[in-house]
Amino acid sequence: MVPHLSEADTLTVAEVAVVADVSARYVNQVVEEHVLPSEIYFADGKRRFLPSAAALVAFNHRTSRILTRDARHDAFAELIRRHHGELVEEAHWRSWQTLLDEESVEIDLVRINMVAVFREVAGRLDELAEARALVVSDPEILSGTPVLAGTRVPVRDIAASAEAKIAPSRIAAAYGIGEREIGLACLWAKANPPMGRPRRMMPPPSPGTAARRIPRRRRAG
Repeated sequence: MVPHLSEADTLTVAEVAVVADVSARYVNQVVEEHVLPSEIYFADGKRRFLPSAAALVAFNHRTSRILTRDARHDAFAELIRRHHGELVEEAHWRSWQTLLDEESVEIDLVRINMVAVFREVAGRLDELAEARALVVSDPEILSGTPVLAGTRVPVRDIAASAEAKIAPSRIAAAYGIGEREIGLACLWAKANPPMGRPRRMMPPPSPGTAARRIPRRRRAG
């Protein structure tokens, strides 16, 4: 069973950008242009978003050249009105199945189909949830550096190796992980950009030297 975010959870700007396949700057721009319904994001301090915001940001990006800002705003408002329970109250993409049964939203005699975008975004949210579950940060493991659960393998080292075009097979052999874990590590790193100056990338070690699995500590009863 694929892990998933809790229904009460929200997404950061960077996470919305990754899920919607846009830049973080674009996400902030959509907010500042007041296209998104106010019910699906929060601006007290750092901006946080309900999962439905990612779908609307993705749709906004795809249609910004063919639909006016007002048309997009009205379409989103109608969608939220029609599916407030699935998109706002439950705040979880698992409840979008009802929405996906709807063919379109009609604005000023123009029929707008949003089903494909919501399906794609729901799939990326599944991957983001899986990546979140895979990565842990413990002060007693590499001073809290994010690592793959059960290992001492820094997630950002994996992502940096992939970014440097090192073959996935070499990364997998060096860290003793699978290519699926490499992809999820890259996704997590992209959704969680480091603060401040990025640290120097370390090349992958020789196979088998860095992927030592560590036993999970038992929680106190």
